[in-house]
Amino acid sequence: MVAIMAFLGMVCNYMLRVNINLTIVAMVKGDPNASQNNNSAKEICNYTDSGGHGEEQEGEFQWDAFTQSLITSSFFMGYLWTQVPGGRIAELFGARRVFGGALTAASFLTLLIPFTARPNAAPLIANRILLGISEGATFPSTHALLSTWSPPKERSTLSTIIYAGSQAGTVVAYPLSSALITSLGWESVFYVQSCITLVWCFAWFMLVADSPYVDTKITAAEKKYIITAIGDTKDRKPPPVPLRAALTSLPFWAILFSNMGNNWGFFTLLTEMPLYMSTMLLQDIKSNALLNALPYLGMWIFSLVISKVGDTLIQKNIASTGVVRKTANTISQLGPAACLIGITFLHCDRTSTIALFTLATTLQGGIYTGFPDQPHRYCA
Repeated sequence: MVAIMAFLGMVCNYMLRVNINLTIVAMVKGDPNASQNNNSAKEICNYTDSGGHGEEQEGEFQWDAFTQSLITSSFFMGYLWTQVPGGRIAELFGARRVFGGALTAASFLTLLIPFTARPNAAPLIANRILLGISEGATFPSTHALLSTWSPPKERSTLSTIIYAGSQAGTVVAYPLSSALITSLGWESVFYVQSCITLVWCFAWFMLVADSPYVDTKITAAEKKYIITAIGDTKDRKPPPVPLRAALTSLPFWAILFSNMGNNWGFFTLLTEMPLYMSTMLLQDIKSNALLNALPYLGMWIFSLVISKVGDTLIQKNIASTGVVRKTANTISQLGPAACLIGITFLHCDRTSTIALFTLATTLQGGIYTGFPDQPHRYCA
């Protein structure tokens, strides 16, 4: 139940995070780059068709390309600051409260997006920064939740199931946003997805407990199995964070730089691809949504497969934990890098470009199997 609810929470988390990436295409009036670039993608590439680009979505905001990038990226200006404190707060006060509270706040902030967008871009940017602050605690609090609920031999599978909600949320968000935009207008994207998340928040607080010790919904056998597997944590107070040891640890720095590189690629594609599909590959809102959802469906499936294969190899002593983690991490880093380098040689080949973008994102699914065993009590 905990893993399923956390998975659905990640779905909602990413719906609220990525919905503006596609919706902004419908919010903006005309071609945002028209005044800056006299050569359109169609002229440069000599496209003889529209590439699926149907009737132009006529938005109401005249934001240039820089303003649009600022709006979509401002989320991360806030997201940065609650990563470390979010995990520590979850350790001290409970992951259930932090994870659920973060998404409750994010829901109300998303409801306000249509109102903050209309005066000018500044209130919307401020809203997105606050949204980033609230959602910054979601992943760290999930790490804390896993440390009290997941047996070590099942940790890869459970963590991947939960974190796969981020891909599932993206897969859901883009087609849902497209359908809402074309039927009810762009404002409905934020209203509907906020309400869905608020329903999840209510269910989360009703059904989920911080640890097996206080959960009245699991059986005695389940409770005994989990406690035996992870050790008695009932009266264990969170230890002080060993900052000096962490900062002098080579595995810590290896994971930090590895994750930074992976996140840079992942979030760049996640944030910029809808606009790229619209302005450079000339896709209309429906095609754009489907083509942006497809890579994350691939990533979702691949992450589940590689985590299950990894756990099986470890449990049957076919490969060591270290080999499995390093192999998965290498696939998730070098695979996408090779795909993105390949795209630079494709020029105006739309089909191959979309295929390599899809493969690049799919291979990033290995990241969640890459390092879930590093000292877990300090990883929240």
